[in-house]
Amino acid sequence: MNHKELKGLRAQIDEMNLKLLDLLNERARIVESIGAYKRSAGIQDVYDL
Repeated sequence: MNHKELKGLRAQIDEMNLKLLDLLNERARIVESIGAYKRSAGIQDVYDL
């Protein structure tokens, strides 16, 4: 493996990291929506009904 190939692989990892962060942020938004619903409905259980 040469320096150019290594640099390319690191770039791929950087792209994957950005995709993972996007997915985690999307998940967090969904979790927030669920929490808001449960608060407005007076549901105190952590898990689904």
